[in-house]
Amino acid sequence: MKKFKIQSFLKKNFYNKNILNKIFSKFFTLFNVPKRTTRFGFTHLKKKNLESFISEKFQLNYALFVLSIVFFLYLLYLSIPGMIINESIQNDLEKKLKKEYNLDFALSSDIQYSILPKPHYIVNDVVIFTEKMGYQKEFSQIKKLKIFIKQNNFFNSNNIIKKIEIKDANFFIEKSDFNFINKFLDKGFSKKSIKVIKSKIFYKSDEGQIVSFLTLENILIFQNDLKKENSFISKGKVYNIPFLLEWSFDEDLNQKTTKIKFNSLKLNFLNVSNKKDNFKNLKISFKRSKFVTNYYLKDKIIFLESKNSFIGTNKFEYKGNINLEPFDFKIDSEISKFDFKKFLFNKNILDEIFSKEFLLNENFNGRLSISSKNLTNGNFFNEILINSNYVGEKIELSNSTLLNKKIGKLNLDLGNIFLEENNLLFKGKFSFEIYDKNRFYRKFLVSKKNQKDIKKLHFGLIINLSNFDSKIFSLSFDKDKQELNEDLDDFIFGFNNKSIKVNNWISLRSFVNKILSSYPG
Repeated sequence: MKKFKIQSFLKKNFYNKNILNKIFSKFFTLFNVPKRTTRFGFTHLKKKNLESFISEKFQLNYALFVLSIVFFLYLLYLSIPGMIINESIQNDLEKKLKKEYNLDFALSSDIQYSILPKPHYIVNDVVIFTEKMGYQKEFSQIKKLKIFIKQNNFFNSNNIIKKIEIKDANFFIEKSDFNFINKFLDKGFSKKSIKVIKSKIFYKSDEGQIVSFLTLENILIFQNDLKKENSFISKGKVYNIPFLLEWSFDEDLNQKTTKIKFNSLKLNFLNVSNKKDNFKNLKISFKRSKFVTNYYLKDKIIFLESKNSFIGTNKFEYKGNINLEPFDFKIDSEISKFDFKKFLFNKNILDEIFSKEFLLNENFNGRLSISSKNLTNGNFFNEILINSNYVGEKIELSNSTLLNKKIGKLNLDLGNIFLEENNLLFKGKFSFEIYDKNRFYRKFLVSKKNQKDIKKLHFGLIINLSNFDSKIFSLSFDKDKQELNEDLDDFIFGFNNKSIKVNNWISLRSFVNKILSSYPG
């Protein structure tokens, strides 16, 4: 009845009102309401379309209003933990962290709360403690700790931790902490993940001195329910070399797997161990080379052996041990074929090995020997033995040899590789012992007038390994006596000033002949 009265009123009084006709036309155009024009020229609104329009607008506004109220209440709900920060929160969070992660967190009173990106507490200046001889010691100093909490029930004081995030932390690891770390890894991780961002790990000696450290971009510690694995993933740098570490423990197989990648070095490690089996397996790949090692640990010493390793396509065998306390290693190895020029006189290989500041490091100590009975591209020598001792910031190569069983042996009596003014240098004293003089003279095409009664030749060299610039600093036919010979001095001067060059086998033969001709005998 009301709707009928309204329609009659409009027809009677407003059909001929042009001004209202315009107003209504603009109104309906603005809101895109369907309309039709009557014979009188007035835009007539369809009854059903008007009802639908009003209904839709009302429903939209009502929905927006309800959503606004819900959103406001949700924000108010999320803010509840921030409203109840007090002294009890500090102790409560410490207990929950201990229960969830089995770590002794000491939280400061500087606690804040934020709802973005997800509800979490922010605690500044946090310390993690471990035990040392019955006393607590600092294991980590944390600038910022974020504790993310579940949203299911903020009114419950037993609200559960969802995950934690550690940022700008320093971890101080000592010998006493290794048992703690092993227990932490063996016990199984919490289902609530731990994330570590922009932190550092320092290793402290028994005297309290920091001997090494590595930087961490991030660490993620979590439990994978689908695979039934505990996982540890980390990115960082060690000795300024970027690395990626992945560690996992498979509960079904009772197997631990460790992967380490140094992409800049093209160096990868894969270690697999089983608790039931004392022997472990380590695979190392470096470019086209692969090292497969079986090893076991006894009394803090790692004993290792390999019979299935390869350097390129050449078989490589080795055996030795690594002492963990203090760190030291002794490894003897043999390769089926050794390319003399490719290994010892390849600038790219040397730059790649020594530019990373890994081998020339005060904390890297040990002995490594490499031998081969099949020396290729050596022209004169056919066997090689390299004895290398890594001592502090230098490599000692003393007592390394190049051998020709029929003719003679070149021995490095004293030699070191070291850095000096950003230059990688080799300095060594050599002795060449002649077994068969006749074979030696024939090999080097020495004329009869220059064939002297020589048993040994002694000389000293300094080589810049960055550009292979070489200089002779001593030359004699008697170990204890420097030759006083003008021709020999001129010869050395010419070599050191690049007027005499030795870069191939022909120039080497000429070089030897000039030395012999300068020797009065």
